[in-house]
Amino acid sequence: MAFDRLTGDLYIGDVGQGQREEIDLLPLATPGGQNFGWRVWESTRCNRSSGECATVAQVPPILEYDHTPAGAGTGFCGGSVSGGYRYRGTQVSGLANRYVFTDYCTGRLWHAWLDDAGTWQRSMFADTGMHITSFGEDSNGEILFTNADAVYRFAAWEGRLVQLPDLNGDPRSDLVWRNRVDGSTTARAISLRGTARRDIPRSGS
Repeated sequence: MAFDRLTGDLYIGDVGQGQREEIDLLPLATPGGQNFGWRVWESTRCNRSSGECATVAQVPPILEYDHTPAGAGTGFCGGSVSGGYRYRGTQVSGLANRYVFTDYCTGRLWHAWLDDAGTWQRSMFADTGMHITSFGEDSNGEILFTNADAVYRFAAWEGRLVQLPDLNGDPRSDLVWRNRVDGSTTARAISLRGTARRDIPRSGS
């Protein structure tokens, strides 16, 4: 789950059971108690009897995909969505205002947007070959992600992903953050495994 730093809306990457993955959205003004339907519904697929599904007032996802190659799944484990962030940074203009997410099983990175008809669309922009476990966001709205071996950030719209450099002298990559608790702007380094830069070819549009 991640809040949009601009609007306060909450985006949720919701892992399915065996057939579909979904992205849910709770706008800031949404009252509590929303029901996304599990386990009567798996995304928009009825997971129980039709009669039971008819009794559940489900809040449908804004995006979904199945575990077929055409859907976005497969890989070594079928499909497992990893929710990301609405991009509000400035370094990658092609992702401006797009929601970025991935699938752990395939390592494909997707961006999604709301079209003129009010429908969410998605497109793959990189096939990393990695098992991405989590996303992060720095103080400028730039998106980071990790595959548990290193932390990466988007460096250019051409699809090149640059691993953060070593900052404290040990042979590991580092994630720099700012201490917001005491208001300090001192940069601190968290050591992470991995050192090699990895360039990922752009795919799709």
